[in-house]
Amino acid sequence: MIGLILALLPTLNGTPSEFTKEFMSAFLRLGIFVVLSLIVAEYVLPYALDRLDKSQSQEIFTLGIVGTCLIISYVSERLGLAIELGAFVAGIMMSESKYRDRVEHSVDSIRDVFTSIFFVTIGMMIHFSYFYANFLRMFALLVIIFAVKGFVMTATCYLFGDLPFRASLASGLAISQAGEFTFVVASTGQSLQLFSTSETRMINGATALSMLLTPFLITYMRRFGRSIATAK
Repeated sequence: MIGLILALLPTLNGTPSEFTKEFMSAFLRLGIFVVLSLIVAEYVLPYALDRLDKSQSQEIFTLGIVGTCLIISYVSERLGLAIELGAFVAGIMMSESKYRDRVEHSVDSIRDVFTSIFFVTIGMMIHFSYFYANFLRMFALLVIIFAVKGFVMTATCYLFGDLPFRASLASGLAISQAGEFTFVVASTGQSLQLFSTSETRMINGATALSMLLTPFLITYMRRFGRSIATAK
């Protein structure tokens, strides 16, 4: 879904006919990428990982993993689906392989570096002067994020998760924060002039706040869940 959204962003300033045409094109490109990913995950990746493992070199194994992820990300970008989607899919493919634990161990140091860069980048997106000047609007957007996503996730857990309503509510609210891809959508939208600088700062600020509040929300929801179990 995120790939389809990113592919459709450039068409939002166009006519309805252009949007329809681009939607079909994006859907087709996404389908091609999914099919290619399934083929690679099923036939190509296991063979490649076996060959890397037989090299008996941790450095070669790590370089092979990183190279594979970069190739998948590049293919995703060339298809107009965003490099972030390719990286995400590459991670899913690696997690399903029999070398999952070794892959995770191999990229530990790299993951820490990129995690640090990610949060530094997020911090650079937050402008405290803008935050203080627009606190009420940002807080309203934050409430909307929690309310809408909380409602959707609660309904999903209740309808498809076979959970009681209270447990569904606790689960839905615990994962009601905005995701990391929101930053990608906001920055892409700004580059396409769909969002102004002020609107992008508003979205990034509310998203960062929702992620900051998530640990506290999860802790509270755990207590709420325990109280439900005790009441039963």
